[in-house]
Amino acid sequence: MKWHIIGSDGYIGGKLLESIPCKEGCLCYSPTPQCGEHYLNLLEPAKFCFERISESDYVVFLAAVSSPDICRNQPEFARSVNVDGTLCFIDRFIERKANVLFFSSDTVYGESNQSKDENSISIPFGEYAKMKGEVEKAFWGSPHFKVFRLSYIFSKDDKFSRYLYECDESGITADVFDSMSRNVIYMHDVLDAIHALSTKFRQFDNAVFNLSGPELLSRKQLAEYYRKLVSQSFVYRIVGSPADFFNSRPRIIATHSLFLEKLLGRPATSISQAMAREYLDIN
Repeated sequence: MKWHIIGSDGYIGGKLLESIPCKEGCLCYSPTPQCGEHYLNLLEPAKFCFERISESDYVVFLAAVSSPDICRNQPEFARSVNVDGTLCFIDRFIERKANVLFFSSDTVYGESNQSKDENSISIPFGEYAKMKGEVEKAFWGSPHFKVFRLSYIFSKDDKFSRYLYECDESGITADVFDSMSRNVIYMHDVLDAIHALSTKFRQFDNAVFNLSGPELLSRKQLAEYYRKLVSQSFVYRIVGSPADFFNSRPRIIATHSLFLEKLLGRPATSISQAMAREYLDIN
């Protein structure tokens, strides 16, 4: 079995590569390939060598136009990548009997403060969520297709955490708005789930996994965790969100998973544990 990482140049793809001790049997793809990567552009399927994909290979499909704002403001371009190109490639992968892990989003549930599990009805919020939902439905029922619906992913390298750290290091007051809440999941749990599914793909009858952490947290709460656990000298202030910020993303999505703990073989990591591990090197 070979691994194929589609979108190896992205945030999750880079972390996933770091987590694979031996890169033999792992092929990486991006539209701007670096050393060791292969060319893959979702708009150019004719230029891809599908013969690299074999039966029972594991395809981790991360590539997408992931900005909700781009999906809203440039819907034709975003759709050409997130729907048309994605459907074409996944269809060909499944045709070759590879097992495909597709990365979707908790936004397919829509805005809700009532916690959603994998059996909850999808009411996609925004163009990005609608595109993800369309791809999910296209392959529903295929034994070669699984979906991770991601919540917000925490690590010290995520955009918001880097901002807090840089403000703290520079002695600058961080501007934080407190109107978006998600069941934040730790990056190491995401990576462990990817690895676990590679060997347990056929052991689960469900197609969908919510990758959700145990706590529904706002950005203010994340900043407060950072202040209490990492740096008591850190200072932040609450500010209003940009005027159009919530035109393309929900304010709150509460989620939990019926299957993640079984997949991981343990409970999901709390954010306090995650921050201790990330910043203080405490396991």
